[in-house]
Amino acid sequence: MIEKPLTVFAGLLLALSLSASPAAAQDEPLKRTILQQGELSGLGGHEGVLYRIEFAPGAQAPKHTHPGDEFLYVESGAIVIQPEGKEAITLKAGDSAHMRVGTAHTARNADAATPAVVIGFMVSAAGQPLATLAE
Repeated sequence: MIEKPLTVFAGLLLALSLSASPAAAQDEPLKRTILQQGELSGLGGHEGVLYRIEFAPGAQAPKHTHPGDEFLYVESGAIVIQPEGKEAITLKAGDSAHMRVGTAHTARNADAATPAVVIGFMVSAAGQPLATLAE
């Protein structure tokens, strides 16, 4: 399930994000960069990961899942998230979303001419990949 309200948390993610040119997203269709990663106090064996996702114009992430709840903030451009069996949701710059753990979905740049940049945050068991392809 995706929740779309803009939260103080999303604002914090924006403040913590690194500035990088959206043109870098054109080098690869989809580029994930870990900005910060660390063990969480009081949650043995779990870590928080802050990351940046750059979508080249028209790029799409194939159907995948995440090992923890994922919080997203669209820094620039627009993306379309299509959860399996649910209606697609378009998020534009300034919007945020919450993707629950294990929800299979695709994500794509909504624009074939402009890159999109998304900041993500996830808490999961330590050592897990950011995403895993789903069938």
